[in-house]
Amino acid sequence: MIKLIRHNRHLIASMVARNLKARFAGTAMGILWSFFLPLVQVCIYTFVFSVIMHAKALGEYQHVPFPIWLCAGLLPWNMFSEGLGMAVGSITGNSHIVKKTMFDKRILPLCSVITSLVNHGIALSVLLVFMLFFGIRPGWTLLCLPLVSVIVFLWTLAWAYIVAALNVFLRDISQMVGVILNFCFFATPIVYSKDLVPPVFGMIVKANPFFYLLQAYREIILLNKLPNIFELCVVTAGITLFLSAAVYLFKILSYDFADSL
Repeated sequence: MIKLIRHNRHLIASMVARNLKARFAGTAMGILWSFFLPLVQVCIYTFVFSVIMHAKALGEYQHVPFPIWLCAGLLPWNMFSEGLGMAVGSITGNSHIVKKTMFDKRILPLCSVITSLVNHGIALSVLLVFMLFFGIRPGWTLLCLPLVSVIVFLWTLAWAYIVAALNVFLRDISQMVGVILNFCFFATPIVYSKDLVPPVFGMIVKANPFFYLLQAYREIILLNKLPNIFELCVVTAGITLFLSAAVYLFKILSYDFADSL
């Protein structure tokens, strides 16, 4: 994967730039919408949960305003869901490129996930500004956040290769991804505390690798402490193996892409 990125870095950079421009093509503000939309989202969460619902974070996050706690959890999730949303149609939407035998098809889902990573960085900068507004100062542990972001990136990339390849042969995948993401969103303690999960469902929640990445984000950003290193190492090892299997599946199915498109 590193070799793929290094050898095609100029092509990948141009395709990611194209994805970012295409998202706001024809708009007056252009790329500025990437900053404005997360800003509006945080403002809405602040008004709804703090002013109207008076929601509060639980446990060790009691000192954190609920909208900030919520947005810290939405950061990795938005990167994951946005990456999958773009990747699922990355092959079918670029059939004219896929049919070229010399083109490495692995680049297309990769560019979709990198685009979501760029948007993730913009959203993180907006959140940090709001944290300062609420009097919450990030600590030195924020330097460790890129490492966790890389793990989220690998997790997203693995699923991106799977859904992108399967969507070529079964177009219902593009519709199923939205439904499954909606289910996973509420099955993961993003908008509610993990302390509210009944014990009978606790093991199911903890079996999800994304749960530990979500927890690591909140601990690093809001508590200024390092996450559980052992848990992250186990999760990273599992995600790496999963990504290897996903790339292999994509490679096998890619031989029939041109015929199916």
